[in-house]
Amino acid sequence: MHMISRTTWEQVQLAASVGDLKDDHYQLLLNVSAMMELLVEKGVLSREEIRRKAASLDHNADAGAADAYLRFTTSHSVDLS
Repeated sequence: MHMISRTTWEQVQLAASVGDLKDDHYQLLLNVSAMMELLVEKGVLSREEIRRKAASLDHNADAGAADAYLRFTTSHSVDLS
């Protein structure tokens, strides 16, 4: 009987995990989309308000990532002189 190597089995498990993440991502996106549609339909929020908030959150996330990168590179700098 042929034995599957550990590395091959780990790759199979990794592929299965990625598949699970894709399913989870789809379900999350579906639920968020449904909630957004309901909020717009009920007049609680407009599509423009949602768009502006998403843009603001995206901008803040980008700024936070840039700040973290700068802190890391500053604290781990190497003197090349």
